Amino acid sequence: SRPRKGSLLSFRSTRRNAARPTRTKAILDSLLQGLSEGIVAIKEIADDMRSQIPSEGTGLSSRQHHYMELEKQVKALERKIRAVEVHKDRIEELRDEYLLKLKLKDGAFNLAQALSNRPSKSAKEKLVDARFEQKELSEDLCDIEDELETKLGVFKVHINEFTSLHRSIASGEVIECQLKLATQKWKARCKIARHQQQFWQDNDIFLLGKVSDELFLKIIEVKKIQGNNH
Repeated sequence: SRPRKGSLLSFRSTRRNAARPTRTKAILDSLLQGLSEGIVAIKEIADDMRSQIPSEGTGLSSRQHHYMELEKQVKALERKIRAVEVHKDRIEELRDEYLLKLKLKDGAFNLAQALSNRPSKSAKEKLVDARFEQKELSEDLCDIEDELETKLGVFKVHINEFTSLHRSIASGEVIECQLKLATQKWKARCKIARHQQQFWQDNDIFLLGKVSDELFLKIIEVKKIQGNNH
């Protein structure tokens, strides 16, 4: 697998032994949809800013500095759009390559199944080739999944507040929110003050996107558990 740069390297999961086509295809579709919607949203913001800038030849105004700042922001957004479009193109290439390899792997599997019941020497030789091709294609699919994983970026979560729990929360209680994704774990704690005010600690959470693992969320009443231990 390709290494990642940065302090989050330790969260990198070990290489999978088998491809995960169902999940990978779902992630590819969701990622491409999100990138497409992101491009549209950025373009709308850029267009709105551009509409606020007067056309050339309208003369100077007291807001000239403001318009110049808007132009800089529009150019920055245009660069962002191009970068996202390049990223989207690469994801589309990965998807097309993945679907092709998956189709070839399924074909090799079906061929191996058909040849396994034939006793002839030529059939056995072809069976060995088909199984070898199936194994190589499985490795190719895992490689594509690994590359896709490097392009999923960081999953950012900011917890604002609890809106409801299974019971009313008393002042002074501490609630812990735990998130787990593969080997990555994060805890955020919330202390309940008077009038149900919530004071959070470590409520900005950063997790690397993963292909093979799901996100788990658990809410724990810390003081209640501690009280049961005494």
